[in-house]
Formats: sequence, structure tokens, C-alpha cells
Amino acid sequence: MLSVHDEALDRLAVALAAALPWVAFLPDADRRVFATESVETLRVCASVGRYAAFADLIEDWRNTAEVWSDPDLAALLAADIARRAVPAEDAASAARIEVQSGDGGRYGDQ
Repeated sequence: MLSVHDEALDRLAVALAAALPWVAFLPDADRRVFATESVETLRVCASVGRYAAFADLIEDWRNTAEVWSDPDLAALLAADIARRAVPAEDAASAARIEVQSGDGGRYGDQ
């Protein structure tokens, strides 16, 4: 059974999606998190009369929605980090190649 708080968050998530169409790209769980963070951030902003933090929150979530709007990018970013990581020996080899080519020492030459 949903609590009054849960029902209010669900209604807020729907209202935010109506006001900010990009919210439709967010997964359902993220919509609830966005609604919760919006309420908390607005409450704090209102207490000091400054809303820059809320504007930042909106921009951050819009950027998240942009990622979710691209299924290939979303799948890549949602993949297990260990599968995407470059093995340490490959990273070390790349660093050695960069230094040998002279690119890695450009700051030391100044």
C-alpha cells in the first residue's frame, strides 16, 4: 500500500514530467529520485531565498535524461564498469608510448 508521501511523490513526478518534457526519458525509478531531490532542494533553497542549487539540479537531471534518450549511450554507461575498464598493463603501455613519442614530456620541456 502506498503511503501519502509516496502518492504525493508520484503526483509530483507526473507534474514535473508535464512541465519538463525531457523527464519522460528518465526511467521510472529515476523520476521518483528526481521528484524527491527537487522537493528537498526547493525546500532548502526557499529557506535561504536563493535558487541556484535548484537550477543546477534541473540541469544535472536534464543531462541525465539526455543520456537516457540515446539507447546506445545509455547501455554503454549502464554496463558493468569492470567490463569497460582498461587493464592496468594496457594503460601503462599506452603511457609509455605517449612518453616515447614525446607527447608525455611536453610540460617538462618548458
